[in-house]
Amino acid sequence: NRSKADADANTRRDGDPYAGVPLQLEAVLTEFEMPLGKLEKLAPGDEIALKIPRELPLRIGEDVFAHGVPGMLENHMALRLTRVMRSDPNGLETAARPSALGAS
Repeated sequence: NRSKADADANTRRDGDPYAGVPLQLEAVLTEFEMPLGKLEKLAPGDEIALKIPRELPLRIGEDVFAHGVPGMLENHMALRLTRVMRSDPNGLETAARPSALGAS
């Protein structure tokens, strides 16, 4: 968890009073349907085949705000962002590509 000092430092650095507000993010690996009858019969050791898309959505609640490619970073699962959704002054969403974000 982030401390108040971390949040205050972010506010000073970004000039945004909300910069330190923690948000719950979800990187969604996959979503699928399963018949109730099959779900009821699941047991430890059963395997479920997953279709994982090349790009995964990154969400805050139900809102997708970015997409990324799954990978590894220092022995941990990671998500390399490929697109980040931004709102322009008119409230329209645009996608910033990695080159626009300073990524290589």
